[in-house]
Amino acid sequence: MEEFYPGDKVEFVDDNTRGVVAAIVDKNLLMVTLENGLTIPVIKTQVIKITGTATKPQSLEEKYEVIEKKQDTSDVNQAEAVKLAFLPDETNRQYSLFLINNTGDGLFFTLYQSSDAGLKLTAKGELNAGGFVLLVTFKKVSANKLPDFTLCLLRYKFHVTELIKPVIFTLKPTEEGLSRKKEYVREIGKEASVVYIIKNEVKFSDSKLELPEKRTKERIQVEKPPDVVDLHIEKICEDYQKMTRAQIFEYQYNYFINALEKAHAFKYRRIIFIHGIGVSSLKSRITDYLKKQDYVKAFRDADVFTYGYGATEVEFK
Repeated sequence: MEEFYPGDKVEFVDDNTRGVVAAIVDKNLLMVTLENGLTIPVIKTQVIKITGTATKPQSLEEKYEVIEKKQDTSDVNQAEAVKLAFLPDETNRQYSLFLINNTGDGLFFTLYQSSDAGLKLTAKGELNAGGFVLLVTFKKVSANKLPDFTLCLLRYKFHVTELIKPVIFTLKPTEEGLSRKKEYVREIGKEASVVYIIKNEVKFSDSKLELPEKRTKERIQVEKPPDVVDLHIEKICEDYQKMTRAQIFEYQYNYFINALEKAHAFKYRRIIFIHGIGVSSLKSRITDYLKKQDYVKAFRDADVFTYGYGATEVEFK
């Protein structure tokens, strides 16, 4: 599988949609910022790399707004959290698939439909708290078979210091399952067959929809960054020997942005970056970036006796 790094330009394999890798979620999933500014989760095999020009990742200040007390969502009624609704249209012999978000969190989503050629991107976007969206309208792919779908969800919060791992699972609806007991769905004002997603066990209104075991909502503690960050590649990346000079430069630059925005989110007063004085333009690129940030009060060469000649001190407002 092709390796990706933050800043890589990519293109979807089944259309001409382009974007930039904003983050590596895990070995199978990327966060990609599209040309319209929307950031969505994407399975790695659904994009190809164009080039390696860096871009500013999604703001960590937005992701990790720090508060003194973390929110506890353990008592949330997960059966009412996030769900899919299959609405039948008997007249046209088709189904409409809705994604419904009854949580207080935002969702990034992508939906893929299986075909003989592989997975085809069908829908992508962002769903605000309390919202719902029509993902796709579909018919049978053969006499007795409905299409299979793969859904990727990344749930995010604005006021906690931890992330929730993405959910990826495959939907294999059957006509028998979709024709069984339905329930009234308030958001669309009709009865539909429902799949509950953000829940310890998936419920499908007593139907026979097949769902493989989904990934758990394991939480990842977001660690505070150090107040001195050494950007030398051997200090921040174990497998740098496999990278080109350009990839190393982009990795260092994006690592700098990540650490800077984390430090600001955690309300640091200042942070030191050790970047060296080599022939690369890393210091120049860092300086250009700092000039554009409203939350940066000042930046200067760090104390030469402590950090040498290749370090920059950043002071926050």
